Amino acid sequence: MNLNEGWFSSYDWHSADDVREGLKTEISSDYEFVNNFGNFFCFIRKKDKYPVCEYYLIKPMGGEWGYKGMSAQYSGKYNAQAAKWLKDALIEYGSTKEDPKGFEGQWEWIENGKNLGKERKEKRDTIKSLLKPGTKIKWDNDIVVFDKEYTNIKFVGHLVGNPRQYAFKYSDIKPEDIIVDKIEEAKKLLESAGFYVFKKKLLK
Repeated sequence: MNLNEGWFSSYDWHSADDVREGLKTEISSDYEFVNNFGNFFCFIRKKDKYPVCEYYLIKPMGGEWGYKGMSAQYSGKYNAQAAKWLKDALIEYGSTKEDPKGFEGQWEWIENGKNLGKERKEKRDTIKSLLKPGTKIKWDNDIVVFDKEYTNIKFVGHLVGNPRQYAFKYSDIKPEDIIVDKIEEAKKLLESAGFYVFKKKLLK
């Protein structure tokens, strides 16, 4: 099952989803498709239950779409669901982290992915703690206003001067991208020092 020799394409494919559907049967008659998680595909070799987890680059190529595959551990990508499948399949095949039986790279990818997932969550939680409705964020040459959380990994926001809302990923934001309200920042510093800060109501 060697998918690293180049790109494969077909005029029958008109989108990334077409390629993914094709990959379920296109690969090899020696392997059985089990599941896919985005561009991660899981296969079992029919003759001996040998597990394979592949990651596919998918892109348009002229008037058609194509793919190029690589072993998951060499892709530079990680997917927790694919990693769980691979871990269970390796154990069933007779491979363990302590006795990998030639699957050292796969186990390293699984273990490193756990740490990567934890780091991503910590960074995401940090960003979330800094955002509230109305917070402004630098976004390339624009300013995004945080409106509300959309999913665990995305939020809804709009560009300054444009009320149309879009979904943005927390992972695309760095703490330094968040525009800090200087008044609010000063208020927090005073309150942390033991001072009570209140808003003065102006009378007309």
